[in-house]
Amino acid sequence: MFIRPALRRLRTQLVAVLLDQLAGAKTRPPVAGFLIWQAFTVLSAGRRYDGGFALPFTLGEVALFEVRHGARFGPDHLAILMAMDAAWLDHVRTPAKEEQPPLTVSVFDAAFA
Repeated sequence: MFIRPALRRLRTQLVAVLLDQLAGAKTRPPVAGFLIWQAFTVLSAGRRYDGGFALPFTLGEVALFEVRHGARFGPDHLAILMAMDAAWLDHVRTPAKEEQPPLTVSVFDAAFA
């Protein structure tokens, strides 16, 4: 899908801020992306789950947001919102790496004693 250069840059910035915040940073989204950020947070708060797994946003959910909030997303803005959703889903679906203590004789003995 073709996306204009300025909006491609905005997509990169919003996804980067989202990933930073998921990692615990206190970064802020750019002002130019405020409506998209607001839409993402509202849609995420009402996210549907199936079998314990988060589902991506549907176009119907985005359309309902537009109606409720008087917003109107163009194709480029919708692409940014969906890129943010994909990044969030990728983050939550990636298993956390647990720190494993090194396997020593005492750890082995404790596990099988």
